[in-house]
Amino acid sequence: MARMDTDIRDALRTHPQTTDPPGGLNSSGDLRASAVKLQRADIARLTCGSLAQQYRAQVAGYAVQYPQAQSLVILRDGSPVGRLLLDRTAAQSHVVDLALLPGTRNAGVGREIMEAVATAGREPGAEMLSLPLAASNEDAMRFYARLGFLDIAGDATPSHRRMELALAR
Repeated sequence: MARMDTDIRDALRTHPQTTDPPGGLNSSGDLRASAVKLQRADIARLTCGSLAQQYRAQVAGYAVQYPQAQSLVILRDGSPVGRLLLDRTAAQSHVVDLALLPGTRNAGVGREIMEAVATAGREPGAEMLSLPLAASNEDAMRFYARLGFLDIAGDATPSHRRMELALAR
């Protein structure tokens, strides 16, 4: 997972992370006046810091839930365009997380990845490919349905859905 951590951070980081937000209280104790003085670089640095923190928390959570998962950086023409966290057993492959940079969406990259994951899952004889997705992500639900995934309503929670694809042999 260390390679993915490094690659993803390098791909997403455009500004050094800081733990101290810029500005603060002005002499009269008015935070709003100070916040107005934020520059674009300050906002970008705060955003990158927040994203890095969220990413570290997500990686730590996945490591506990899926200790055997493979962490992969998706490259296109030698440049990172996304990441894939895949948990595989002999009976099933489970896409824990798939994220693509916005510029690569709707260009066939997701389809290529999912077809490759399904093919790789069939090789050891897995019967099922599954994945979670946010219940509010209707675009993703339509995308996976076009690939043949079924929405497993019995596994749904208020925030997430589970979709499965039977891997025919």
